[in-house]
Amino acid sequence: MEVFLRLALETTIAIKSSTATFLIAETGALYTCGYNYSGQLGLGDRSHRSTLQKVPLAESVKTVVAGDTSTFVLTVNGSLYVCGDNNFGQLGLGDEVIRSIFTPVTH
Repeated sequence: MEVFLRLALETTIAIKSSTATFLIAETGALYTCGYNYSGQLGLGDRSHRSTLQKVPLAESVKTVVAGDTSTFVLTVNGSLYVCGDNNFGQLGLGDEVIRSIFTPVTH
């Protein structure tokens, strides 16, 4: 409980989709939990999480847009990262491969 309270006090932004929760700490670190069928949590797998997990991103996060099965992260440096369902190319990466880690959009 103490760890969650400490995290909550440091959190400046909370984002909630119908299936997942994302928290951005004052440091720019990103935390997530919830449904992860398409890898939309960006944790490197497709396992659901019932406790907050730190997302492995090297850059500080500015904002998150979370849909039911895909997630978009904008960093403070202006980089865009995406993960999750991509069956119709909705991640904008030029393919239709599902991503379970945040992948930079480079074009």
